[in-house]
Amino acid sequence: MKGKKLRIMRMTHIKLAILTTLSLILSSFFYSRRVTLLQNAIDTALQNKGLSAFLGNVILFLGFLILTIAFDFIASFVSAVNKVGMFRNLVESQIKLMLNADTNDLKRKNTGEIITRVFDDGWYVIDIYAQALPELISLSFKVALLVVAFYQLSPWLLLIALLLSPIYGFPISTSRKKIKDYQQKERSSFEECVKFINETMSGINVIKAFESKNVFYKEFGKRSNLWMSALNNLFNVIAKTESLFPFLNGLLPITVVTLSSILVARGKITIGSAISFYYFVSGFYGSVSGVYSSALDFIRLGIYRRRIQEIAQLNPEKEGKKVLRDIKEIRLQNVSFNYPDGKEILTDLNLRIKRGDKIAIVGASGVGKSTLVSLFNRLLSPTKGKILINNIPIEEFSLSSLRKSIILVRSNDMLFDTSIRNNITFFEHFPKEEIEKVLKICECDFVERLENGIDTPVGEKGAKLSDGQRQRILLAGALLRKPEVLILDEATSGIDSETEERILERILKEINTVIIISHRLSTVRKASKIILMNGGKVEAEGTHEELMEKSPLYRNIVKNQLVM
Repeated sequence: MKGKKLRIMRMTHIKLAILTTLSLILSSFFYSRRVTLLQNAIDTALQNKGLSAFLGNVILFLGFLILTIAFDFIASFVSAVNKVGMFRNLVESQIKLMLNADTNDLKRKNTGEIITRVFDDGWYVIDIYAQALPELISLSFKVALLVVAFYQLSPWLLLIALLLSPIYGFPISTSRKKIKDYQQKERSSFEECVKFINETMSGINVIKAFESKNVFYKEFGKRSNLWMSALNNLFNVIAKTESLFPFLNGLLPITVVTLSSILVARGKITIGSAISFYYFVSGFYGSVSGVYSSALDFIRLGIYRRRIQEIAQLNPEKEGKKVLRDIKEIRLQNVSFNYPDGKEILTDLNLRIKRGDKIAIVGASGVGKSTLVSLFNRLLSPTKGKILINNIPIEEFSLSSLRKSIILVRSNDMLFDTSIRNNITFFEHFPKEEIEKVLKICECDFVERLENGIDTPVGEKGAKLSDGQRQRILLAGALLRKPEVLILDEATSGIDSETEERILERILKEINTVIIISHRLSTVRKASKIILMNGGKVEAEGTHEELMEKSPLYRNIVKNQLVM
C-alpha cells in the first residue's frame, strides 16, 4: 500500500484562504467603485453643479481608498498567518510520514533530498496556495469589475482596453515549456548540492582523516556550478518573460489614453471619463498582468508539488492490532531476507528463542547477524518465511507494543543534540529514582562531573561525549523502558572490557531475555547459548565449550576474530 495522497490544505487553511480571497475581492470592489466616483467628481466640477456634490464624491472616493487599503492589509496579514500555519502542518505531516515509513523504502531516499523537498519545495507550494491562488481569484474578479466600470464610462474605452489585453498572453505562451524544463533541472541540481553538503558534514572526520578537504571542496564546486547554471537559465527566461509586463503596463495605458483623447475631442466621451480611465487603466492592465504572472507560478507549481508528493508516497509500515505482552517464545521459520538490490543475506533460517535465554550470535562479517536482529522488532521484514511470537505472526502485533517489548541497541545508534536526560527519556516522564538506577547500572558516573549534570547537552550526534560514554547513555535509555527482550548489536564496543563486563552482568540479571552480538570473547562466553551463523544460516548452537569441541568454524572465529 502506497502512502497517502499529499494534502496541503486542511479546513482551517481553506477558511483562511477564503478570507484572504474575500478581503482581496472587497478591495477590488472598492477600487472599481472609485472609477465612477472620480468620473462623477470631475464631471460635476466641470459642469458647475455645485461644490457640495463635488466634495461629496471626493470624500466618498477617499473613503473607498481607505477601505481598499484596509482590506489589502487584512488579506496580507491573514495570508501570512495562513502560510506559516500551512507550512508547519506540511512539515509535521511529512515528518510523521517518514517516522512511519517502511525502513527499506526510506533508505532509498537521501536525507538531503528529503530536506530539500519538505522545506524548500514545500514553502513554494504553500506560498502558491495561501497567497498566489487568492490573488489570482481576486485579480480575475478585479478585472471583471473594471470591465463593468469601463463599460459605464464608455463602451468605446472598454473595447480599446479589451482589444489590447491579449497581448499579455504572448510572453507566457512563448516561454512556458522552457520554464518547466529549467525548473526541473534547477530543482534536481539544487537537491544534489544539499545532498552533498549533508553527506560531507556527516563524514567530516573521514574527510579530514584522509586529508581530502580540497578534493571535496572542488567536487562541491562542480555541483554548485551546475546548480547556478540551471538557476541562471531559469531566472533568465522568467526575467525575460516578466520584463515584458512592465513594458506593456507602461505602453498600453499611453496607447489607450491617446485613443481616449481622440474620443473626447470628437465628443464620444466626457473629460471626467477620460481622466478616470487614465487613472485606473494602469490598475486594469496591472491586474491583467498579475493574472498572467500567476499563471507562471502555477506552471512551476506542478513540478514542486510532484516532488513533494514523491516523499508522501513512501510505503508505511504495516501495523497490527494485537498488544504484545509476556513474550514466551520467538520462533523463525524458514526466514529469508533480501535487500532491494536483490542480494540474499539470510536463507531459510530457523531459530527458536525462549524466555530467559541469554544468547550470543557470532559469525564472520557479512553473514547477516545485524540483519537477523533487526527482524525481531520489525525494523526489517523477512522477504520469505515467518516470525512467530507466542505462535502468533509478528505482523499481527502493534509496532508500539512490539518495540516497547523488544528493544535493539546498536553500536552506531546516535544521540540527539539535546540533554543527557532527554536522550535517556526521549522527552517522556520517568521517575527520578528509575533514571538514577539505570545510570548506575550502566556506570554513567561521568554524568555527575559534567557542568550541568544530566541536563548537559551532548552536541550533534553526541559529539561532546566519548564513544564509551555515548554507548552507556544509549544502554541506560533502553534499560529505563524495561523491555522483555534486549538486543545488543556491538552496543558495548566502545566501552573498556572491565567496565563492559560489570555492566553486562547487571543487565543479564535485570532483563529476562538478552541477545548479544559481540566480538569480545569474554562477552560471548557469558551467554547460556551461542548461535553460530554461516552463509545466512544457523551453522551450530551450543555453549562455548560445546562449540569449541564440535565446530571447527567456531574455533577458527575464536582464534582469529574474537577479542579476548
